[in-house]
Order: sequence, then structure tokens, then C-alpha cells
Amino acid sequence: MKRIKYCFIFLLVLFPLFAIQAYAEEEDYTHIHIVDYDHPISFDEIKARYTSYDAVDGNLTDRLVFQSEYETDYEKNSLSVKSYLLYISVTNSRNKTIKWEDEISVRDFTAPVLSYTEREISIDFSKENIQDVLSSVLIITDNYDTNLNQFFFEGIEDLEQGPGTYSICCYGADSSGNPSNQITLIVHSFESIQKQIVSTPILIENKTLASNELLALFLQKNSIDTSYQAVQVQSSYLDTPLKQGIYQAQFVFDYSDGTQQIYQCKIINSLVSEKKKDDKIIYISLSCILLLIALGIIIYRKRR
Repeated sequence: MKRIKYCFIFLLVLFPLFAIQAYAEEEDYTHIHIVDYDHPISFDEIKARYTSYDAVDGNLTDRLVFQSEYETDYEKNSLSVKSYLLYISVTNSRNKTIKWEDEISVRDFTAPVLSYTEREISIDFSKENIQDVLSSVLIITDNYDTNLNQFFFEGIEDLEQGPGTYSICCYGADSSGNPSNQITLIVHSFESIQKQIVSTPILIENKTLASNELLALFLQKNSIDTSYQAVQVQSSYLDTPLKQGIYQAQFVFDYSDGTQQIYQCKIINSLVSEKKKDDKIIYISLSCILLLIALGIIIYRKRR
């Protein structure tokens, strides 16, 4: 009988603590407070969502203690789009304390606004980066991201078909993933510089050629529009014309309409350097043979 009495007294002492803990668990629905960045609620409004009850002390709501950086940032009007930790505690008359953590999640629900300075643009594919040019005519503004410059383009792969007029759909997004409105740009694409690889090489045998001679050989073997205003011959061969080897050459033709044609081909140089090497080998070989014959004659005479 005494054991039952002692157990009852023990449970009676612990019950108030259990009551606080149980009620704290019932408040789990407030674990995350969603706050709109453009329309934030005060820290007092968040605190008003909490109540606390103790079986012995009764209502302990006025004893709740709250701590969060959210309160400071809200008062300074400097909230960030992020999650703020919220620390909560309450102590009853028997100096028993319960602590738990919740979260205040500040989120951006407002989409950015996209506009343009020019709707119709021209892009030279051979000189300009397509996305850089498109981005340069777009303006995106956002309530939170002040330096936003993230753009997305649909239909940009169509430009690979070559010169022409295309419609490109553009939109942006902020750091919270909110997409902007969509706008369409009209793109006129062209290429002022065209490159072509020529399969027929320029063969050079037993002579050295200057840049004008290389050009003459190239024009002789290829059908080129000769109405050019200027031409450049570029090749490392011109730096070492006496060295045998295979060189890359580039012929750059500038025309009056501002376009440029670039042709690339190989120069195969089998110059006299090899022939000179062969002559030297023959000369050394003949000298060795004559020397051996002379030594043979001398030895033969000595034996006689």
C-alpha cells in the first residue's frame, strides 16, 4: 500500500513537467513560419502564435522567452531572403525549463520584370558572342536581387542554320527561382567573316617563295573572287623558308562590302636542304673510299 502511495506522489510531482512538454509537442504546427519578403509580419505577430500551459501554474504564455535575429532585421527594415532560427523557452514555478527551436523562413514570391532597349537587333556570328549581344539589350528588375542578370533563351539553336532572321524567346529568373515575363527578340544574323579549309596543298620543291609568290600559286590552283581590296598571307613558312616541313598557311581577303574570306591550306616544303644533305653524304662517302684506296696502295708498297 505504501509503494502505491509513493508512486502516486512521484507521478504527481512529475506531472507538471510532463504537461509543459506535451503542450510544446502540440505546437509543432508552428515549426516553420512562412514570411513574404514584400509583406513581412512583425516579431510580435510571430510571438502571438505561441501559448504555454502548465498543469500546476496554469497559463505560462507571458513567461515565454523568444530570441531570433529576425526581430533585429525586421526593426532595421533589412530582412534577407533566408531562414532565421527562432529560439523559444519557458520556465515554470518549479524552475523546470523547456526549450525548442522553430524557424522563420523569409521567402520572395515576387517575380522579376523583363524589358528590352531594342527589340530588333543584328548579330555578326563571326565576331560576336550571341548570348552576350542578346543580354546587352535586356533589362531585368527585381524587388530583392538588385544585380540580377540571369537570362534564358529559347530558339537560340535555330541560329545555327546560318544567316537569316529568327525569333528568340527570352526570360529571366531571380535567386528564388521566380521566372520573369517572356519577351521575343527579332534577330538578323549574318557572317562578315567566312572561313574555308582548302584540301589542295601548295607544294614547294628546290626553291624558296615570297608571300606574293605563295599568293600567286594559291590563286592559280583555286577559284577565288579576285575583286578583293586587300589580302594578307600568313604562314610560319615565311619565317623559315629554308627548312623542310609542313606548314599551315592562311590567306585573308578583304572585300569592299566589309566581308572577309579566310582560306586555310597546307604548304609542303621539300626544299634543297635534303638535297644538300644527300650531296654531303655522297662527298663524305667518296672521300672515305679514296682514303681507303690510298691506304691500300701505301700498305701494298711497304710489303714489297
